[in-house]
Amino acid sequence: MGITKQSGGKVDYENPNIKMLMDSASDYPMKSMPLFSPDIMSINRGAFFVDWANGHRYKALKKLIAQK
Repeated sequence: MGITKQSGGKVDYENPNIKMLMDSASDYPMKSMPLFSPDIMSINRGAFFVDWANGHRYKALKKLIAQK
């Protein structure tokens, strides 16, 4: 479930959980993308992109194949 779905369509920027997620997104944009759009990108696909960008090709392909 995405951030806006949890809060009824609006993001409360005073919520400490939202602040932590926003900080994480700015520090690790590819790793946090599945948190913001879970319907579009699965956790495994996000991990695939991170591993692929870091040069871990076989590890990345395993994660891509493992996604459901």
